[in-house]
This record gives sequence, structure tokens and C-alpha cells, in this order.
Amino acid sequence: MDKFKALFEIGIAVVLVGVIIAVIPFREEVVPTEHLVQASDWVVSWYSIPTAPTDEGFEGFLLGYSTAPFLFSKSWQRSGMVKEEIFGGFYDQVGFIARADVYVPLDGFVSFEIGSGGGCGSRLYVDGDLIIDLWMVGRAASESAIVELKAGSHKLEFWWYVWSGESQTLYAVFETDQKIMVLEKKSDPFVGLGIICVGIALTMLSKLKRVNKSTKI
Repeated sequence: MDKFKALFEIGIAVVLVGVIIAVIPFREEVVPTEHLVQASDWVVSWYSIPTAPTDEGFEGFLLGYSTAPFLFSKSWQRSGMVKEEIFGGFYDQVGFIARADVYVPLDGFVSFEIGSGGGCGSRLYVDGDLIIDLWMVGRAASESAIVELKAGSHKLEFWWYVWSGESQTLYAVFETDQKIMVLEKKSDPFVGLGIICVGIALTMLSKLKRVNKSTKI
């Protein structure tokens, strides 16, 4: 086969591939919807922790209960001009297990984020599954995760503790924009256009070389 003809045919094939990528939805992308997660406040169980937490969790004595809004960012000063008690007069060796119910109106994905300060640890469970684990990091940290949830009710548990550390500020954070995200198929016009340009360049190059060859003859 004439190599110039082969180059031309390759160029045409590349153009067709570019058109397909630019026009036909072929890749899945997570996109937000207008639907929101509906959630209760947290019911918080506070514990005194006489022994250091382990990978399995903590053991302690129940101190009492409180509530917290579903989205919260709470900090306590351990020393300095301001010194705020965490719960029941404690500054160290205390923790909580917070529970909340969420309702998702449709199948989708939800992003959750938790954080905890130095000397603290935190974990997030969704329906009993460990989703985010900052339990034994030993420093200030935050992490987010996108969780797939089926339509219906789900249970969240947020575990947090402070044992000891050099950090002067203790904090616990739970965040989400509450938007439900879904998978949506999309084309890629920018990539497709780039491939089309390459294909056109190949076809033009094949014609140019053919003309040059004919001129020399």
C-alpha cells in the first residue's frame, strides 16, 4: 500500500476517534445535584478514659450526654489565658461517641470530612463501616471521604478522644455540604478536539508529501 495513502487513512481514523470522544458520552463523572442529605442532630455520649486508647477504640466510664448540631467545629483551650473544660471538668483523658441519623432521598454519593487536634483522635463510621480513620495519628489532622449511599436512612457514628499532647488547642470537626452527588456520563469535547486536530494534521501531511514526491518526479 502507498505509504501516503496509509498516512491519510490513519489521519481519517484519528479524526473519527476525536469526533466520537467529543460527542458521545463515554466517561462517568461524579456531579452534585440539588438534593440534600437530611440529618438529625448528634446525640453525644461522653466518657472518662482512664487508659490510653488502642486501635480497637477506648474503654471508659460514661460521664453523661449532650447534643451537637449536625455540622460542627468545636475547639477547647487547654491552657493559656483561656482554659475551657471539655465535659464534666475534664481537659485530658476524655472522649465521646456521637450518633446521628441521615436520610438520603436518592441513590448517590456524599462527601464527609472529620478533623481532630494534637493529642486527639477521631473516626467516622457509616452504617457500622469505618470510613475515615484518624484514631492513632497523634497530631492535628483532617480527612474527607466520598461515601456511596443508597436511598433511605443511614446511621453515622463519630468517635473522638483527647489523651495527652503538646497542642494547646483541642478540637473536633465534622463537615459536609450535604449535597448528594450522582454518576453522570459525559463526553470530552476538549480532548476530542485535540485528537481531531492531530488527525487533520496527519491527512494534510500525507497530501503534502504526496505533492512533493510528484514534483520531484
